[in-house]
Formats: sequence, structure tokens, C-alpha cells
Amino acid sequence: MKKVIYLVTVLLLSLAVVGCSAISSNKANTIVIGGKNFTEQDILVYLMKELVEAKTELKVEVKPFLGGTNVVAQALERGDLDVYAEYTGTALLNILGEPLITDPDQAYEKVKTIYQEKKHLIWLKPFGFNNTYTLSMRTEQAEQLGIESISDLAKFTPQLLLGATHEFLERPVKRIIALPPPSD
Repeated sequence: MKKVIYLVTVLLLSLAVVGCSAISSNKANTIVIGGKNFTEQDILVYLMKELVEAKTELKVEVKPFLGGTNVVAQALERGDLDVYAEYTGTALLNILGEPLITDPDQAYEKVKTIYQEKKHLIWLKPFGFNNTYTLSMRTEQAEQLGIESISDLAKFTPQLLLGATHEFLERPVKRIIALPPPSD
């Protein structure tokens, strides 16, 4: 079975997925791809399914919308899933409990190494897009209130309403980084 996972690993090289070292499904030549409970993950589940079935002889069972990070990560570790898309920062901070690393390549290498050594799970290369949590508000409102930074925003928290996912709201604040605005 390691041969089958290696084949999938080679074919999915551009994806940021975590996978088990053995097929968990009881069905021969079938892998199980899972996802978290939000739209982006649902899309990724079905993209991975289509790619695997188009490029291999494997069949794919999908388990989308399983739950938050902990639910899906535990399903992978138990062997209920073979593959799912995970975010490097989420794995680093929320699953592994490691300190923040702001360099994406260094964060990826650390997560990849720890998962291999401690969890015996393989991280493939990243998808190639960034999905950083950010906060945004209407330009007019920010200008009216004089908000240019998180520190400025904090002064108005009693007056403003935050819209976020449950997972975002439930995570402990590890560290807030004030980054300079991007240069043109």
C-alpha cells in the first residue's frame, strides 16, 4: 500500500495535503479524502478527488464538511482519512502548539518535519496560494473612524461587530503581529 500512497504523493505534489502512510479504507484501491466544514475545503476535497481519479486507477471516497481542524486532524491520525488539505499556520500553531514562524517556507519545513517524525504523516508541497486570516472593513468606515491598524481598531471594539467562523473565534490568540503596509 505504501506504493499506492507514493504514487498519489507524486501526482499531488503541488498540493498542500497531509496523508497517511497506508490506505485506511477497507476497499481495495480506494482512498478517503476529507475536509473541514467550510466552502473552500469542500472545493478542495472535490478538486483532489477529480485529480486523483483522473490521474490514477484509484477510487476516491469523499468526506467533506467533517468539522473543524481538530475533528479532521484526528480523523487522519486515526486512519479514517487518507488525505486532507491543511493550512501550514493552523498545523503549526493549533495542532502542534509550536511558536509562530512568519516565514512561510520555514513554517512549512518545520510542520513537515514534525509531522513526519512524530505523527508519521507526510506533508506534500503547498498548493501555492496564501490563505492568511485577515480582518477587513469598509474603506469609508475605516476612514471615518481613523482606523489604519489593529491597534486603532481595538479602540472601537465595543461599537463594532466581528463576523467570523466559529473556529476563528474559538482559537486562542497566540500573537498579533503588526505588519507594515505593502509597498507599491
